[in-house]
Amino acid sequence: MTRTWAPETFETGALKAVFGTFTTGVVIVTTRGPTGLTCQTFCPLSLDPPLVGVAVAGDSSSGARLRAEGVACFNILDRTAEPLARRFGTPGVNRFTGLDWRPSPVLGLPLLDRTLAWVEATITDDITVGDHHLLVARVAGLGASRPGSPLTFFRGRFQSLPGDETPADQVRRTDFER
Repeated sequence: MTRTWAPETFETGALKAVFGTFTTGVVIVTTRGPTGLTCQTFCPLSLDPPLVGVAVAGDSSSGARLRAEGVACFNILDRTAEPLARRFGTPGVNRFTGLDWRPSPVLGLPLLDRTLAWVEATITDDITVGDHHLLVARVAGLGASRPGSPLTFFRGRFQSLPGDETPADQVRRTDFER
């Protein structure tokens, strides 16, 4: 049986039910401080110039810090990183306590372990869209960390896909001029 909703009855639950059928990847977005947040609304936007986008909740204190700093590192998580995703998705905790990370090569932002790949970028546009901010960022550096399967989010739950076993040293690494 197909369930439908009329526009005047759109409720948060209905929106989440439908939007949740779209599988997304999971990233932890980090910036100076250090601070960070879990996000599944990250996407590549353009190859020329190299741009990515991310949506952060308007009421997120970590999102506000990210917007104020103007730079971000998008840590694309592997399937074993669900506890890390939950940690960075929990408000009111020090997300970096006891956590191993190293500075990203170009912008010096927190680059986390257990990532398949990472993208560091400078935020060029901050667009208010409903209850979120759509941040557009120009890629300053990127790299593939290791082979494996990505952590995904589907119907309100973390999941994973079959892995790619391409050795990390065979994945092309590129740094873009700012």
